[in-house]
Amino acid sequence: MDRSISCSHRTIDFYNEKLDKFLSYLDQIGISNLNQLDHGVVNGYFHFATKQGQSAANSHCVGRAVKAFLHWAADEELVSPAIVARMKLPKPPKKVICPFSVDDIQRLLDAAKQGKQPARDTAVLLILFDTGIWTQELCNPEIMLRLYRRNK
Repeated sequence: MDRSISCSHRTIDFYNEKLDKFLSYLDQIGISNLNQLDHGVVNGYFHFATKQGQSAANSHCVGRAVKAFLHWAADEELVSPAIVARMKLPKPPKKVICPFSVDDIQRLLDAAKQGKQPARDTAVLLILFDTGIWTQELCNPEIMLRLYRRNK
């Protein structure tokens, strides 16, 4: 089954970009076949990436791509499932997102009232504030329809 069918082009591009870093590492250490992989090689990549200055957040993203790839490879019996089971993803840094202050929210709502469509603009802001939905999700009718059907 092609798992990429339900993924966006951006998601596939993300995984391709991140997986390329891992595959380049394998080339550098002389691994040319998946049956040469073991958990030490996989976990060694993250140690190497950290020494190369890759951030913990980026290493975690690469790790997600590598793990997805190795899950697929294990399903296809190209690598041992033990490699995936023993794989340790780097911990991503805890990112604290500062919410809008009450004053920020009020300024945005006041600005919305000054526009050409104040009711619409205010409604959009309230949806964003109340749900935490991303703007690209709000602006994409397909995503909105899926969210509507899921919550129906």
